[in-house]
Amino acid sequence: MSSKAKPKGHIRLNEATWIKTPPELVRYVSRAYGVKEILTPDEWRELLINAVLKDVVIRIHKVLYFYIRSPAFRRFIKEALSLPKDFFEYWGYGIYVRRK
Repeated sequence: MSSKAKPKGHIRLNEATWIKTPPELVRYVSRAYGVKEILTPDEWRELLINAVLKDVVIRIHKVLYFYIRSPAFRRFIKEALSLPKDFFEYWGYGIYVRRK
């Protein structure tokens, strides 16, 4: 990861995040969506620490949060996905912030 943030600037990432990683669901997401890798919160933290940044802040939301709050997201889910049982228990959305 290369950082173009100014000193004391911030890097912000909005990323899909595994909350739990059952192998069958990881394979399903890879096959169904062509996703090669989705990181866990710990893996995102490590990535940001290795990028020589400071003060990691991580907030995880289950996808259900966005499903409830966003009509556009609900339409996307309804039209595009055939989700396995308990999908929302395993996959979420992370907001990762790190200061340079």
